[in-house]
Amino acid sequence: MPSLTFIHATNNDSLSNESKNTIAKFIELYDKVNNKSQIDESSRVRLIRLLADLLMAGIIPETHQDAALIMEQLFTHPLSRKSQKQHPNLVEHALDLVETARKLPYPNDLKASPWWQQKQHNFMAFCKRLRSPVDIVSFAQCTYLSGSDRRLFDRTKPIHDIVLKQLRRMAFNLNICPPIHMDIEDSPYSMPPSIVPLNGKNYSNSFLNMLGYALGSSTAIDRPHNHILEIGSGYGNLARILKLRHPNTTITLLDLPETLLLSYIYLTLNFPEATIRFITEGDTYDHSDHADFILLPAQLSPFLQGKQFDLAINTGSLQEMPRRTVDYFMDLVQNQTDTSFFYSFNYFLNARSVLREWSEADRNQEANNICPIMKPNWKPVHFQFNTPHLTVDCTGRNWLELLMKKEDVADSAEVLISKAHAACEEADQYPVFSDEWLKLLWTSIHLKPTSKAIHKLLGGIELFTLGWNRTNHMFSGQFGAPSNPKASLSERRQLFESIEEVRYYRSLLKST
Repeated sequence: MPSLTFIHATNNDSLSNESKNTIAKFIELYDKVNNKSQIDESSRVRLIRLLADLLMAGIIPETHQDAALIMEQLFTHPLSRKSQKQHPNLVEHALDLVETARKLPYPNDLKASPWWQQKQHNFMAFCKRLRSPVDIVSFAQCTYLSGSDRRLFDRTKPIHDIVLKQLRRMAFNLNICPPIHMDIEDSPYSMPPSIVPLNGKNYSNSFLNMLGYALGSSTAIDRPHNHILEIGSGYGNLARILKLRHPNTTITLLDLPETLLLSYIYLTLNFPEATIRFITEGDTYDHSDHADFILLPAQLSPFLQGKQFDLAINTGSLQEMPRRTVDYFMDLVQNQTDTSFFYSFNYFLNARSVLREWSEADRNQEANNICPIMKPNWKPVHFQFNTPHLTVDCTGRNWLELLMKKEDVADSAEVLISKAHAACEEADQYPVFSDEWLKLLWTSIHLKPTSKAIHKLLGGIELFTLGWNRTNHMFSGQFGAPSNPKASLSERRQLFESIEEVRYYRSLLKST
């Protein structure tokens, strides 16, 4: 095999020593495993992590042959070459659509965080060097590379154990029997190392997470034909499950153009007979024609104004957006469209300043302190902190699952105050930091912030962070400092002070 062309980058004086070292490590390990018939899992993961570092640094193979070879060796898939023969022009066509969409101007208040802008730019350059649609899917499903998935693939036994635990918790938490709701399985195009075969079906932690989101929002989907808007749709894994569970549904995927490259390819492979429209001119957007999937670049989101959606969804990306962008999308859901339900699964009670995707945004003072923030006429239908079956594979961060329903008639100021007071008082009937206690105080502040409710909530968060109250099944701040349950009391106090939601609720005290 010829040497990788980007080995010559080590002689580029413009590169940092860190980048040169990463290149050298990658080439050394790649050469070491190149003559083996199969790469062991440890080497595979190390290579993928090094490749991710190269992509983030803007260093990529100079020819598509190198990139394709890397993907073929790191993500061996039996359908890779077959998909290329069946869809010989799919990748090229998708790239053409995305390049057109990338030229569209963004609305003033809509922008990705600096971390995501850099990541999208670099992975787009890498994907241009791939030709197999399945290689694009493998790239999308590797969180180290694309950031679009939480899929586990590098530890066979732990993956198996996590999937079994997810199934048990899903059955208990949703009061359903696994054989009944498991009428679908993971995509045949998913990365083989991530798959756990059970009872004739193929599962993965990522598939079960997406299924959990679909089940958590299912009460909003009950019409003969539904319209769903997914904000930050990733590579289309949730859209696939929603479509399989609700065939008579038009799903609009709203995301950055670079990410829509991934979803266009993934959904085309999984639904070869479906009508998939990639919009490159806003005035052609019309979700009333019952297309199966509509891929809408974020730049064209103003054309959603006045459209009706039964459900809008965001999972795991509002948390990574700058404040102005979150406000833009919340305005889109609440004011610019006729949306009935909103489902969110995002961070809650984390010290996000330690996360690499937020470091630059924090320095620019664009940190997103809490999400979502919605008007009082949106009522919580479902509220759960660290939902058991959705957090098996991500115990390092805290999450909030939320389903909100829009009330047609807004309450008067007097009624809002009365309801907020009642919720605050009712919280005293439940253990501090239990889900019901947390939901009632969250709701009280959501309806009308009061000093009493805010102080109660902050007191409970402090107890939880200090480790003196373990009512919920996870420990606040496992990611970052302190990063383990053995952290000292002073470290835990420092963590409490750095939690974004704590800062947000304290800011509300100034206006109450």
